[in-house]
Amino acid sequence: MLSAYERRWKKEIGRELKMGCAMVRMYRRLSDEDLDRACRAAGTPKMLSILNDIDLDAPSTVVRRMLCHPMLALRFLPTAMRAVI
Repeated sequence: MLSAYERRWKKEIGRELKMGCAMVRMYRRLSDEDLDRACRAAGTPKMLSILNDIDLDAPSTVVRRMLCHPMLALRFLPTAMRAVI
């Protein structure tokens, strides 16, 4: 009975949990300068419209919404790559 429950919750929210953990790891690797840059970019009208509509329980919504706006995603790419490497 518990194994069926575990399979169901992992199927439903497992991907979001992994994405959230990956985003936290990435955030922890950012320098102060990277965080300042990200905060400045987050204040743009387009980014604010994305951030206002996200679901905090589903961190992948931020990534998906940004990918719909390639120029905005490109603005964050150097910072994200530094955090990954």
